[in-house]
Amino acid sequence: MMLDDVDGREVAVQYEARRGRRLFLRHYGNKYEVVVYDPQSAELSRHIPERGSEDQAHILRAPMPGVVKKVQCQEGDSVAQGTLIVTLEAMKMQNPLFAPMTGRIKKIHVAENESIGEDEVILEFYEDDSSDAVAQSSSA
Repeated sequence: MMLDDVDGREVAVQYEARRGRRLFLRHYGNKYEVVVYDPQSAELSRHIPERGSEDQAHILRAPMPGVVKKVQCQEGDSVAQGTLIVTLEAMKMQNPLFAPMTGRIKKIHVAENESIGEDEVILEFYEDDSSDAVAQSSSA
């Protein structure tokens, strides 16, 4: 918990994580990502255009922090939407994560028994428009 003065008011903010210059904060249930710059970098950053957001449709992220208990697929596997692909344990509960789309597994970013944080990338998909992925995953 951090207390700070903002426009003459004392504000309480919960600190969640730090990755490099990025701080992940929570205030009244809302999540904020803050980038901390030294004064010179802050001035220079004002002249750099912001990058557009990446397409996140082909990425499965952790919905909560936990431990990866089982990865039920391998890179290159074809999966149908709704197929169980990862089991994440959080607070002693097994949480199944299902394929959000029909496609092929491009890259797995986690390993079994690895602790991961909320929003951490678990795996990436290639988009697969053919029905081959459905047929292959149901015959497995």
